[in-house]
This record gives sequence, C-alpha cells and structure tokens, in this order.
Amino acid sequence: MELAICRLMTFYTHQQFKVVYQAPTKSLCAERYREWQAKFGTLDLQCAELTGDTDYNQLRSIQNAAIIITTPEKWDSVTRKWKDHAKLMQLVKLFLIDEVHVLKDSRGATLEAVVSRMKSVGSSVRFVALSATVPNSEDIATWLGKSTAAQHLPAHREVFGEEYRPVKLQKFVYGYDIRQNDFVFDSTLTSKYVSSAVSELHWLTRIRLPEIIAKHSNRKPIMIFCFTRKSAIKTSKTLAELWTATNAADRLWPAPKRHIQVMEPELRRESNPAFAGIVPSNKFFSETTSASVAFHHAGLDLADRRAVEEGFLDGNINIICSTSTLAVGVNLPCYLVIIKGTVGWAENGLQEYADLEMMQMLGRAGRPQFESSACAVILTRDKKVQRYRSMVSGNELLESSLHLNLVDHLNAEIGLGTVFDIPSAKRWLGSTFLFVRLRRNPDHYKLKENGNARCRDESELLEQICDKDLRLLESIDLISSEGKLKCTEFGDAMARYCVKVETMKIILSLPPKAKISEIVSGVPNTI
Repeated sequence: MELAICRLMTFYTHQQFKVVYQAPTKSLCAERYREWQAKFGTLDLQCAELTGDTDYNQLRSIQNAAIIITTPEKWDSVTRKWKDHAKLMQLVKLFLIDEVHVLKDSRGATLEAVVSRMKSVGSSVRFVALSATVPNSEDIATWLGKSTAAQHLPAHREVFGEEYRPVKLQKFVYGYDIRQNDFVFDSTLTSKYVSSAVSELHWLTRIRLPEIIAKHSNRKPIMIFCFTRKSAIKTSKTLAELWTATNAADRLWPAPKRHIQVMEPELRRESNPAFAGIVPSNKFFSETTSASVAFHHAGLDLADRRAVEEGFLDGNINIICSTSTLAVGVNLPCYLVIIKGTVGWAENGLQEYADLEMMQMLGRAGRPQFESSACAVILTRDKKVQRYRSMVSGNELLESSLHLNLVDHLNAEIGLGTVFDIPSAKRWLGSTFLFVRLRRNPDHYKLKENGNARCRDESELLEQICDKDLRLLESIDLISSEGKLKCTEFGDAMARYCVKVETMKIILSLPPKAKISEIVSGVPNTI
C-alpha cells in the first residue's frame, strides 16, 4: 500500500490528489495514522483520520489531507452525501482496502457497497485490497475488475503462501467438551483438568493452560487473550501462583531480570462492575509481576499499562494476560499466542469473536527481528474446532453479506442517482461482490426462493431481485417510480442518516405526535 502511494505521487507530481485507506476498526485506523503521518509527512503528504471519533472541528483537516484514513461506515456516511462532497470525491485516485476479508462479517455489506459505489462514480480510482485469509482471492479480483474500461477482466492478483512468511507460524486448535456457560469454560481452562478433543494433536487427552505453555512456549514470550478483564486478572494471578509454587529448575518461564515499577492498578471497582469483589492492591499487582506475569486491559492505569508493555519488550515480563484490545494499536509481538476461549464482550453481551479479531490476536505471534518461528493456539469448544481449523488454514471461502440488507443499500444508491430504473439497478447489483459469489455459490444466498426459482438466466434473476426490493421501498413510501426512480423525503432521510428499512417502517407507521410509550412499544425487536 505504501508503494502504491509512492507510485501515485510519480503520476500526480504537480496535481492534487487524495488517497483513501480503509480499515475495519478505529484502532487499526489510529495505528495506521501514527505510522503514515510520520512516514509520509516528510514527503509533504498529510494524513487525517475520519472515524466515528472524528469531531466536527477535525473535518477541516480532511480537506487539506492527501491521505484519508477511515472506516467503511464513516466513508459510507460521507459518500451517501456525495453531492455535498463532490470536489473531494473527484480527487480520490487511490482506494486502499485493508483486511478485505471483513466482507463476510455482518459489517461487510457496508464495505462492499462503498467499494461498488466508488467503482461506479470514481472513474479513475485505482483499488488495492489486502488480506491474509482469502482462499478465493480470484473472486475479489473479479469484483474489483482490471480497470474502468475493462471491468469484465479481473484485477491483477498476487498470492503469497506460508513460504513467504518471515517467521514460520505453527497453529493449533484445541476443542473441549465442556457443557457449562462461558464463565465456567474459561475458569476450567485455567485451573482444572478436563476431557478434551484435540483437533491436530491426538497425543494429549487431558490438557489445561499450564500444559499448553509447557508444550508450546519454549520458555519464550507469551500472550494470553482472555474474554473479560476479570479473566485476564484471574489468569495472571493463577499463573503467578503456579510459578511461585514451582521449583526454580522446573518453572515454565524465566524469572524477571529486574522488577518493574508499577503504581496503584486503579481497578476502579466502584465504577466498573467487572471488578466487583476485586480489591485494588499494589501488592496484588506486584505479586504477578515478580513472577514475570502481568495483566493488561483498557481499565488499567495508563502508567501501569506502559510499564507492562515496556517490561514485556525488555524481557522482565514473560506472560501478558490481556483482553483483545491489546491485539490492535499496541505493537507487542511474542513467540506464543494463546486465545483462551473464542467469545468476548460486545455491546450485546458475550458473543463469538469476529474472524478479524481472531486474526489480529493470532497476528501477535512472530517476532521477525528475534525469532525464526512462532506458535498460535486457540482454545474453544469441541463443536467449533472445525470452523477455527478452516479459518487458521485459510480454507474458509469468502462470501458476501450484502444480501442481508440489500434493500438499505439499494435505497442509498437511488438517493445518489446511481440507480434510477431497473436496468441501472441491475448494473449496480452486477458490480457487487454478491453477484460474483451468487454465480458461483447460489445455494448459499437462497435468493432463488420466494418466486425466483424459475429464473432462466442471471439477468432475469438480477431483475427479479431488484424488482422485489424496489417494490418494497415504494410500498412504504421511500421511493417514487414516476418517471425515473427517486427517493421521497423519507427515503432521502433514510439514506443520508443510514437508517435501516425496518426502522423506517416503524417510524412511518407511528401516528402524528406519537407518545414515547407508542414509540417504544414498536421498537424493541427491530432497531
């Protein structure tokens, strides 16, 4: 991507241009901003962040920046107001897509819609997409197209196998037949023997965290990712107790060269229910670090976090037990990564990590300047072993998720004027990654159901899909089909403010001057 930016500079030596870099998380964007501002600032190319954390006063920097670092959601919001930012869009000459495999996640539909929008409106935009986990990269190349003039030809594609990895990475997935909830599952992995089904190592039938460390660590730096802050603290304390109770000659990791200086951990149990029952104690924190173990999470005092990070880099801490937040934005590579359970906290409670999060955590393993090999271990429930085995081997085909909310994005394109009749709707849908995968794996999307089963060819299928969604939008007064297709004032509001169609149905069904109770009664299951 950096070389692509340098190449662009040689073509636009005396002309203004803009580069858009798109990553799926704000933390990745922040990390890229810090790196590229330092690198490209010396070439007089200014960088600017455009994420959900960008306030109104910072938007001016976007106009002056040559490199815009953003998320799919934020760029979707900007490009839905295309007419407000027409001059900005015309200057975009290079569009960089990091972690393109996010297409298969629930948020992937936004990425897909944005790229297809840039393809249709930005006539001279060059695309560069990267991923470490896409076995069907030829489908991505087909979707992006060779050029505006030759969209029917696939983009140039480079494939780099494991042989290119500077640090060879071994990957293991262990599955456990534990029927209790995720909290019991996590606790059991740390402190009790359990029956287990091991996906690739059949020599071990009773295994727990210390045995994983003994087998795979080679007495080198370790990161253990835990699903909650409390789990990170408890795991570090348990491992420290194990180390202290073991004879020096039999310890699984070396002693610290010197003790790191830490302040009060400031766990703030009064304001954070995750720490209920944990007494903030300088002694407790020091007990773990004296055993070359530490915990790390966003609730820890900033000075202590930095002390842990520096201690790890200096070799005075050998094991960090952390939440997934340490996987992005903090460059702490290690030899062994252990993902202790494959669920984490999200807005709606515990749920399975997204593949992107998993790959970010696994990506901490490997130190090119120190090691020639590394190891990554995933601990999960036995019924999920095959899924994660496919993921780490890169054999899980990338599918689209655009079909899950196709009607929302179709309305946005009508608002932009990209879609104005059935033929233009077919052209837009035909330019998506969904269409590429629909041709190869139609059964996955089930779009031939509900009246589409008798389609004779792809063109007829596209027309029926578009016609169905357009009729839905018109039925709830979001678009008008008199003459060219265009959004009503409600459809415009839906597009500009990224409102889902199901939410618009509720809003439009409310009586005038609806009471709060009437609004709330209709909302719970849809927004």
